[in-house]
Amino acid sequence: HNAAYGYLLYLMGDYDKAIKYIEIELSHDNESKLGHFYKGLLQTDFGHVQEADISLWKTITLLQEIDYENAIKYVGVMRANDKLNDYLIKFETILISKIHYH
Repeated sequence: HNAAYGYLLYLMGDYDKAIKYIEIELSHDNESKLGHFYKGLLQTDFGHVQEADISLWKTITLLQEIDYENAIKYVGVMRANDKLNDYLIKFETILISKIHYH
């Protein structure tokens, strides 16, 4: 999975390679949930709020109802990174609202 490798590169501080691998993932599979999610995380860290929101909503639209609770658990684990907390909180809030809506 190029997206997961891209996120690992991001965690290691290799931002240029990170976005490259995430973009490779999305070029092969434009419906990659993790690809769009990780792209949004990187965009948030780079200060590209509008682009991050687009990635966030793309991820949300790709998730099916059954994925919501697992995604919330995943986000909870990731919240240790304070720089990305706003993005993760926004993502988590949307997921919770979708669970309560259904």
